[in-house]
Amino acid sequence: MIYLPYHWQHILPLYEQEYQVYADEMIHKNVPTLINPSRNGWVGVCFGSPDLVNPKKIFYAKKVEFDWDVNPPEEGRNWSVLLTGFIQSPVNGELKFYVSSQQNVKFFVQDKILIDKSSEQKETFATIYMKKDQWYPVRIEYDNIDFVGSNIEIFWSWSDHQKQSINAERLKHSEYQNKKANRTLVLGF
Repeated sequence: MIYLPYHWQHILPLYEQEYQVYADEMIHKNVPTLINPSRNGWVGVCFGSPDLVNPKKIFYAKKVEFDWDVNPPEEGRNWSVLLTGFIQSPVNGELKFYVSSQQNVKFFVQDKILIDKSSEQKETFATIYMKKDQWYPVRIEYDNIDFVGSNIEIFWSWSDHQKQSINAERLKHSEYQNKKANRTLVLGF
């Protein structure tokens, strides 16, 4: 006779929760209103190790200026962060994005890598053409190694504006991105 460690009634809620996550994701792929930027700030997932492995918690960011030397999002020397959201362009034309950090950072716009900054560089930048008031999906992947210089700042500039912080009203995330962050936390991927 085979003995199961748990009764099916104990396991069923876990499967139902996983099913709901997948069902929500399939619905979101077919409903454009759920993928539009509607929530303030960006959604972030903090991972317990580098390379976005071992999700620990979700947080929300109204700006991308973090000094994690003072208040790290995760205990330990090695961890990572994934931030997702949308950014709204203030102008028609070329925008220059700057990434300042002592760690490895990847900055994606519309699922294309715009900046791939290594820990050897203090700051790097790249230019992209954007249309005024249009929302663009963005993603930041941050690896913290050895907890030295745990910070990241993202700035922008354009033709008649010097380098400056990105205004909070230009940063949003969608309901889908929020659910995807929760899925990552629950399912681990």
